[in-house]
Amino acid sequence: MCLAQKLPNKQENSAWAPANIKIDGKTDDWNNQFNAYNPGAAIFYSIANDSQNLYLVIQSKQQDVINTIISYGFALALQTSDAKNDKSKVIISYPIFDVNNKQPLRFTIGVADTNAVARIALMNNRNVLLVGRFKSIGIYGVNDLDTLSVYNEKGVKAASGFNENGAFSVELAFPLSYLKNIIDTDKPFYYNLIINGYISNRTPPADASPGYLAGWQAAGAEQARKYTHNDFFGKYTLAKK
Repeated sequence: MCLAQKLPNKQENSAWAPANIKIDGKTDDWNNQFNAYNPGAAIFYSIANDSQNLYLVIQSKQQDVINTIISYGFALALQTSDAKNDKSKVIISYPIFDVNNKQPLRFTIGVADTNAVARIALMNNRNVLLVGRFKSIGIYGVNDLDTLSVYNEKGVKAASGFNENGAFSVELAFPLSYLKNIIDTDKPFYYNLIINGYISNRTPPADASPGYLAGWQAAGAEQARKYTHNDFFGKYTLAKK
């Protein structure tokens, strides 16, 4: 992995995608290297493109960050400005959860086991759980695209996975053909990387006692602290071969 202190906190250089790129939640086709490290979000990441697609890979080894993404999802917004309310934006969200399965996956990311067999077994077990739950990609801002299966025929791809050292990665590929209203081949566009944090949409019982209400608020504050929303903007210009 790249050393965080040697990387910029935002990628704004163009990069041609690896020739052998495969969206599988692994980073070996990226040579396990990244173009930026954002300390606020605690993620390494790279953006790249070829003539057909825009690609993103992110990775983290921090337990709270990993569990936030796994529990609440991750999004990439692409737009013509860095305004939060930019009406041009296209958003790719992954994973989208089954509303009937409310129990989030969460993992304890400890010190790597020195036994290679044990590390690989743990990695495989975690990844089986991810495949079983992460089945959908959400699209906003593109006509005729909404919620897609990860096995769709629209060219939109997403995958995630752990490696044997406990790092968690997400990869996305999005066809440039869906971004014609945003991307000019010679000008930069803006990207917003978003880690969706805990937001409670529940309300306490109307007859809650002061003690119950205090406990409710404390529990919500702890969830918000552990599973924090985080996002940041950068600029990118398509690389040319």
